[in-house]
Amino acid sequence: MSIGCIIEARMTSTRLPEKVLLDIVGKPSILRQIERVNRSRYIDLVVVATTVNPEDDPLVGVLEKNNIQFFRGSEDDVLGRVAATAQAFNIDTVVEITGDCPLVDIKESDRVIERYLEGSYDLVSNNLLRSYPLGMDTIVMDNRVLQESARLTDDPVHREHVCMYLYEHPFDYRFSNVEAPRFLYDPKLRMTLDTREDYEFISRIYEELYPQKPDFDLYDMMRLLQKLPELRKINEAIHHKKVR
Repeated sequence: MSIGCIIEARMTSTRLPEKVLLDIVGKPSILRQIERVNRSRYIDLVVVATTVNPEDDPLVGVLEKNNIQFFRGSEDDVLGRVAATAQAFNIDTVVEITGDCPLVDIKESDRVIERYLEGSYDLVSNNLLRSYPLGMDTIVMDNRVLQESARLTDDPVHREHVCMYLYEHPFDYRFSNVEAPRFLYDPKLRMTLDTREDYEFISRIYEELYPQKPDFDLYDMMRLLQKLPELRKINEAIHHKKVR
C-alpha cells in the first residue's frame, strides 16, 4: 500500500500572490514545507498538485530543479486535480496538506496517519474539530473515497475544497479526528501562510529556530511563543476565510 502526500500549490493566491516561492531562510516556502514532510515515518512519496496555468511555470521550474514530483491540472477544480494526481501516481492512501503550511509538524501529521492505519476509517483528520493551530492541518483518506467524491459532485464549493463533499455527507463515511496534546492546543493561532503578516510571523519562527534545529517541531514553536509572546501579535488580527 502506497502512502502519498499531495500538496496543493499555485502561484495565484488572492491574498498573497506567489507565496509558495517566498524566501524562508534561504529557500522557497514550498521547499521548506517539503523538507519537513519528507521526515515522515510513513509517507512514501510527495507530489505537488499545481495547475496548468502559465503563471505556475516558475513553481514547476523550482520543482523540476529540485527533483520533486508534480502534477498539473485545473486551477478551479481542486478536487479533480488532487484526485487525478492520486491516480497518476498510483497512491492508495492520500495525505493531503495544502501548500500554505511551511511550518507543518510532520510528527503530528504522522499521528493522523497512524490513526488511519490502525482503524477502519475512510478519512482521518486533525481539523474536523480544530484543536491544533491553523497550518498544522493534515487529512488522510482512502483514494477510493477521494475518487468517489470526485465522481459524485459538481458543486463548485466541493470542487474547490477537496474534502467538503465528504464533510457534508457525514453519515456516508467513517471519520475520525485527532486532537492536539494539551501543550499544543491553540486553535486560534495562525501558522499558515496566507498574508504578508503570516509571512513575517513564519519567517521569524524559522529565523529563531532553524539555525539551531532544522527539524524543529510544534513543541519547539510553542515554547518559542512562550518566550517571545510578542510574535503572536504579528498576525493575530488576520481572519481565516470561510468556505461557506
